Amino acid sequence: MAGQMIDPAPWTRPFFEPGGGDALLLYLIYGKFRQPLDFSPEKYQCGEPPERLEIRLLHPSDMPNGRLPFLGEEPDFFGPLLTEQAPEIEASVHESPECLVFQLSQPDPADLEYLRDTLGLVSAAAASGGVAVLDVQGLRWFTSEGWTKEYFGEAGAAVHGHVSIFNSDDERNEGAYWMHTRGLRKFGRPDLSLRGLSRDQLPAALELFNRLVAIQCLGSILPDGQGIDAKGLPAGLTCHHEGTHEDPDFNNVHVEIRGLR
Repeated sequence: MAGQMIDPAPWTRPFFEPGGGDALLLYLIYGKFRQPLDFSPEKYQCGEPPERLEIRLLHPSDMPNGRLPFLGEEPDFFGPLLTEQAPEIEASVHESPECLVFQLSQPDPADLEYLRDTLGLVSAAAASGGVAVLDVQGLRWFTSEGWTKEYFGEAGAAVHGHVSIFNSDDERNEGAYWMHTRGLRKFGRPDLSLRGLSRDQLPAALELFNRLVAIQCLGSILPDGQGIDAKGLPAGLTCHHEGTHEDPDFNNVHVEIRGLR
């Protein structure tokens, strides 16, 4: 990787409270890569590669099933997401001869520079022969161009937009909805879950989630049992820490917000 290091703008956590979890990043880039990667810290507004960042180059022959990671595995969870989110590159992803894996675990991070610098390296890989980027934590597929546009547009590197908010039928409450997040493990914080929503409560719940996601990304901790006031939702909502990192709904621990049903 060639390029002169610069002093990039800091990514701070102004609300940081120690005692949160470790941050985990996991990005996969599929394609055929030019070596060395054309890495320009100035272009990607990042600094030195994080000390704990692990980078692996994989080929289908390296895998037990002869397929690159998350392609054709049973159960096939990421394949349908690719079909839904980026169908125009689905065939190219499955035909990719290589995959670059970027993985990092950062203990209780007081700032977000580990994220900024990893994103820069992922973007360099995407621009050096990448077809697609998979954000495993956020459950999102990107074309290489879509990734760059999302996180390195004209306004520069984006601090926000790394957490996905999903809304689905609530299998525990007939006729109700379940709102939950994926991706807060990138920040060493629990994901969010709120069950029993009615259709007319969804906008208020989304506003609440956007607020709670933002303050956690910037370092706040939601204490167990903390009450929540949210316009458009009933009074008396409370936060309860649940789950494990192996929970398939979140790949993370989570905060269950209770008080609706």
